[in-house]
Amino acid sequence: MRRWPLALVLVASTSACSGSPPRATAPAPVTPDATHPSGSRDAFTERVATRLRAAGLAAEVKEPLVLVVPVAGHPIGVNLDRVYGVCTNDPPSCEQNLAELTRAIQDATRVAPMDAGMLRVAVRTHEYVTYVTGAQGALLAPAQPIAGDLEAIVMVDEPSRARPASAGDLVSLGLDRDAAHARAWQNTLAASGSVAKLAQPTGEGSLRSLDSGGYYESSLLLDTAGWAEVAKRQPGTLFVSVPAADTLLYKWVTTEKDAQAFRLITGEVAKKSHTPLSATVLKWNGSGWEVAP
Repeated sequence: MRRWPLALVLVASTSACSGSPPRATAPAPVTPDATHPSGSRDAFTERVATRLRAAGLAAEVKEPLVLVVPVAGHPIGVNLDRVYGVCTNDPPSCEQNLAELTRAIQDATRVAPMDAGMLRVAVRTHEYVTYVTGAQGALLAPAQPIAGDLEAIVMVDEPSRARPASAGDLVSLGLDRDAAHARAWQNTLAASGSVAKLAQPTGEGSLRSLDSGGYYESSLLLDTAGWAEVAKRQPGTLFVSVPAADTLLYKWVTTEKDAQAFRLITGEVAKKSHTPLSATVLKWNGSGWEVAP
């Protein structure tokens, strides 16, 4: 099941729910008119609101592609920009994605007991972290920088959605930032396995990807112990990128032509993904990642 990284932002008033969360790479441009596959933005927003109301949720339209759903007396802003892009670019998958989104929002309205085993670590852009931090302020669990525009944030992994962990979550678990990140990474690595076992050699003029269809493939960027071992397996400089939340690309680069091709493919994957992340390309420097020149 797809885990929707919902832009569910707890706010003090509905006035804070306007706008869309920034993304590293936007989906293909869409035409907001009635003949569009997904309909106009207004019509699509009302369509989703009607669906949520039928599911027992008191959804209200705030503005095009933004709904408000009350949870425990607080308005929750639901940004529909991403699912609108999915329905626009892949109409056959629209119904399934809307059903999964509805379930995710229903999950968001339920208060589930927290468990440290639910923590995961996700890679996100600084822009995204800044947006969420601006919306939630000190409520958000602090992020940790990786390299370039990429940061690691602690997520709470629930059956049909993943949400950024809040400072309150960490307090309830008795964890500080470092302990939360350590436990989140331990859980993520246990679920995915080390890149030392997952990574395969790349041939001349080719690259490989880790994209099993999950939600945390990009998090494997953080497996520095595994990458230290992998980097030694072939000549050249190990390049990686995380163009989407569920995709990590890697290649041993030996020529500038290789490097240019890797950057081009990274950008194309990000543009076509339903969950675009970053077009930044990193290289292994012997002990960690740095932005490739």
